Amino acid sequence: MNSSTLKVQPKDSLADKRVLIVDDETDIIQLLESMLAATGCEVVTATGAGQALQLCDEGLQVDLILMDVILPCSINGGALSKELKTRLPGTPVVFMSGYAENSVPQLGQRVGDTAMLQKPFSRTDLISTLESILIH
Repeated sequence: MNSSTLKVQPKDSLADKRVLIVDDETDIIQLLESMLAATGCEVVTATGAGQALQLCDEGLQVDLILMDVILPCSINGGALSKELKTRLPGTPVVFMSGYAENSVPQLGQRVGDTAMLQKPFSRTDLISTLESILIH
């Protein structure tokens, strides 16, 4: 299992936030890290459900979970989100998907502390979505 933490200099309103990225594709994780680098937020990554749950069980605290809806394991993004929220109560979730899912908000919409981004999305869309959930 690989996890990494990337800390960069604060540049905008996400500078003091920690984001957990959960995606099975390392190239997507690297792209998201790059997109978030200029914000100054801290990024922690997990390449699957098991690793994300393990990080939380080890005491990881985050301000937001950014995760793929489709994960190659016995637990999908919606179910993983519920599991993570039992370990990290009140933590908002932003789902990413190339597919529409009935179990999560419609693409581009926000419902409470959950939102959905349609892949592919721009850095501007990503930052805007995270800010809308994290910065009240």
